[in-house]
Amino acid sequence: MDHRIIRIDGVVDRIGISRSTLYRLVKHGKFPRQLPLGPNSVGWLQADVAAWIEARSIAAASSPSAVDAVEAAVDKNSAVGGA
Repeated sequence: MDHRIIRIDGVVDRIGISRSTLYRLVKHGKFPRQLPLGPNSVGWLQADVAAWIEARSIAAASSPSAVDAVEAAVDKNSAVGGA
């Protein structure tokens, strides 16, 4: 297991979404939770981020609509003030 920690900028660079979308996915259980590193900093395990990317690519390859459904649900929730 890769125990390296990636800070927020590295995570959003790797997965290509905004910070607010990342935190929305975390809130809804669609992305791994961050680890507290100190009073004002958090990070994610490299292995967790890599596993999420792999799962997304498998889901997209087998059923592109499954990925779209997750994104639509997150977007819908944020549009009605659920973020």
